[in-house]
Amino acid sequence: MRSLHINKFWYRRAGADIYAMDLAAAVAALGHEVHVLSTRHPKNAPHPDDWAWPTYYELSGGGRDLSWRQRIQAVARIFYNRDASQAIRGLLDRYDCRLAHVHNFTKHLSPAVLLALRRHGVPVVATLHDYWLACPTYSLVHANGNRCETECTRFGSHRCIAHRCASGSRSVSAIAAAEFFFQRILGWTSRAIELLIAPSHFLMKIVAPAIGAGRIEVLPHPRPRYPWSWSPPGEQVRVLYVGRLAREKGVQCLIDAARGARWDLEIVGTGPYEQQLRDLARGFGNVRFRGFLSAEDVRGAMQAAHVIAIPSIWYENAPLVLLEAMAIGRAVLASDIGGISEYAKGAEGVCLVAPGDSAAIRTALDEMAVGAKGLEARGRSCWECSEASPGWPEHLDAVLGLYRSLGAA
Repeated sequence: MRSLHINKFWYRRAGADIYAMDLAAAVAALGHEVHVLSTRHPKNAPHPDDWAWPTYYELSGGGRDLSWRQRIQAVARIFYNRDASQAIRGLLDRYDCRLAHVHNFTKHLSPAVLLALRRHGVPVVATLHDYWLACPTYSLVHANGNRCETECTRFGSHRCIAHRCASGSRSVSAIAAAEFFFQRILGWTSRAIELLIAPSHFLMKIVAPAIGAGRIEVLPHPRPRYPWSWSPPGEQVRVLYVGRLAREKGVQCLIDAARGARWDLEIVGTGPYEQQLRDLARGFGNVRFRGFLSAEDVRGAMQAAHVIAIPSIWYENAPLVLLEAMAIGRAVLASDIGGISEYAKGAEGVCLVAPGDSAAIRTALDEMAVGAKGLEARGRSCWECSEASPGWPEHLDAVLGLYRSLGAA
């Protein structure tokens, strides 16, 4: 079977990108022919197919680092990236792929890839990693950090402009709202995607009104496999956050909870909210920022921690850091929101708190930090729950079964 895997980033940037790369590698390891379409992002890993990849434009912050000409080109490509369409044609002409698995394509690759695949008669499977079918900014979060209850789906995309949801800017929000509006009106997604994979029932519930539940298959992400071990050094309890430093991730609530606590907090990651978080933690002797770490170093940091914290205030779908933490065997403090509770079901070592509640976070972590033995038991519970859940072999069987259901052989 020859398949084309599509994601706008091809380096281990975030959970969606890690999953897309790991899935493509797993399919290839079974002897199938796998090809890739991404963009020419400077951090993307070299790939035999990158001769076809279109130019990447950095759009964060409203494209402030681009020239005016580049901004105009970038905005036009949000709606229809002609270079991405031509890349599809080039890859299909050369390799004759019989199926496409699409991940994150919006903004940088645009619906042009879906239309090109449809013109070539290639069936499309798409894994949903966020809420792009229900929200112009994909996150269901307003600029002030408040959660959104699918306002743009129910009342119209102008709500995105009213709340300045994209980068806190009306102009950037207007572009996002226009993209969302035209995709819904023109029906590009509904015409071009045969099957959508939702990693959680919560995500399916959110996007089903936009496309219909009949084409959505709920397939949880696979659990990693690590041998059981408990080796955090020393008696001082270490709480670890790993992820993007963005407002919706709720790290500010975690830092607020750490004020004067008897446990230490380590923060791994970078992002647009980093400076504000550093300012908030100034003078805290028990908070340490470690910046970006490689995947291997992140795993080491998790093994050296007692508790992994996931204090998100947005509707998390299927955070890979939760799956990693449970597979490594660490206690978890997480917000009871989105798909998190689905993945934590049955794990006594996961403590769920109300999102955005610093006091509840502090109380829970203080109770968890009372004794290392109790934390070891919590970690063991998480590990056993992870071991009992489907891993990559079972997940891959399910994905290939979906491919076959669309005629790919």
